[in-house]
Amino acid sequence: GIGQTVGQRVLGSGASAVSAALGIIVSVGFLGFSAFLTAFFFFYFVSGWGRVQDFWQGLIPERRREPTIELLSKMDRVIAGFVRGRLTIVGLLMIYMTTAYALIGVPGWYILGPLVGSLFIIPFAHVIGVPIAMLLMWLEPSAMFFDFQQHWWWITFAPIGVYFLAQLL
Repeated sequence: GIGQTVGQRVLGSGASAVSAALGIIVSVGFLGFSAFLTAFFFFYFVSGWGRVQDFWQGLIPERRREPTIELLSKMDRVIAGFVRGRLTIVGLLMIYMTTAYALIGVPGWYILGPLVGSLFIIPFAHVIGVPIAMLLMWLEPSAMFFDFQQHWWWITFAPIGVYFLAQLL
């Protein structure tokens, strides 16, 4: 009976290991295939960009082509400036959040700071950083520098203060 039980557990463990290995292989294969497709389409999109522009310009009536292309160029510059500005703001907020989380004593600040900072690209998604920082500070109080940082009021209000200062910035 013991031998049969041990044998069944070994077979069950082996099947679990094979299943996990197969899952990893499928995931890596999917990731590789996705990377290949992205590179493939990026190459053809970039190498044929002139033909794509010529095609779309050919659809614009000749008498309106010049002002339409000028207007589209202005729109492109404005949108590109907006995107560059947002990415600059997100980069600065990633640095701020990382530094602020380190100073208030959040464990894992080197991971949480850039992650929360990058979430500033999506409106209101970065709010998730406040309860996560509170939870980490509550679970691991030994990561804090000073004794007062282990009090409930610091664990509660320090991440909120960091968040509001980030909003102000």
